[in-house]
Amino acid sequence: EKILEQRFRATFRDFQQWLVNAKINTAKCFDVPQNLAEASSSLQKIQEFLSDREQGHGKLNTVAASGELLMSIAAKDRVESVRAKINTAREDWKTLMTNLHQRETALQ
Repeated sequence: EKILEQRFRATFRDFQQWLVNAKINTAKCFDVPQNLAEASSSLQKIQEFLSDREQGHGKLNTVAASGELLMSIAAKDRVESVRAKINTAREDWKTLMTNLHQRETALQ
């Protein structure tokens, strides 16, 4: 159980780190563009990120898979905590993707 716990923590931390980096790398895209060139640059950056989102989605799937394994053997009180972290990761992913798609549409 301890090994599965460590693996889950590591995968969750890896996903969270990827998420923070994704937000940092796309943050300027949410600034109000001052001209067409800035709008075009922001749009391109968002589209590049969205086309390469498989890396983040893979990390999310790894979190879910390692969490499921851990929940299959963990004590009941621990299961809810793991499930909550998995759900948080999924919601964070969904929110990021929604925000990026909305910004992409606005910039187009």
